[in-house]
Amino acid sequence: MKKLSWFVLILFLLTGASGCSTNHRKTQEKTQRMLSYINNKYTEDHFEYAGITGGHLGSNTTKIIVRSEKLPEKRICVIASETDDGEVFSDTYLHAKFAQQTEAYLRDALTGLYGQDIYLDFIPDDTAGMQSGSSRTTFEEYLADPDTYIYFSAAVPGKAEDEEKELARIKDAFQNAVVIGHIFYMDTDEPIQDTAKAQIEAKAYEKRLYIVKESVSEYAKAEWTAGQ
Repeated sequence: MKKLSWFVLILFLLTGASGCSTNHRKTQEKTQRMLSYINNKYTEDHFEYAGITGGHLGSNTTKIIVRSEKLPEKRICVIASETDDGEVFSDTYLHAKFAQQTEAYLRDALTGLYGQDIYLDFIPDDTAGMQSGSSRTTFEEYLADPDTYIYFSAAVPGKAEDEEKELARIKDAFQNAVVIGHIFYMDTDEPIQDTAKAQIEAKAYEKRLYIVKESVSEYAKAEWTAGQ
């Protein structure tokens, strides 16, 4: 009986070790395919594996972090998704590459409408971006691509009493980009940059405009709500 127990235990350990070895090999192979994808897509840069984030290498969606030679301080992800058509890859490289220019674009658009005293919160998207992107993609092409979503939150001075007119101004200011954003209108004499976070949290704004664009020419949503 003891011999049988030892035999079962040894068999279990050997089988488990074999399974771990197979899983490790599959993990390495998948990681290599993801690295090959991004290195072949953006040939003017070079990428190395830096870690895994979100999902895991046995799930339908896997996301890894890669380190860029040209943008070493940026967080860049490669995503592998299992679909009916096979393995599909995507990445966030252009979000990282154009982050500074995108923030400048947003700030220029808003200050052009409301002056210098605004609050802007912009965080580059951490989901898949422009599928057709390459090392040759320009900033203008990136802004206008349907797969590019630029998320932002801003606080600006005013009451937006004429909502139709105000929305037309916003649409004109962002006509070249696919954006998703919250714009909070503040009726205050205090510097908005200093008070925006607290005012937004307390809902102490006149109105909020929530806009969602599907393309450079089409809005999916333009929703107004009043503060408290």
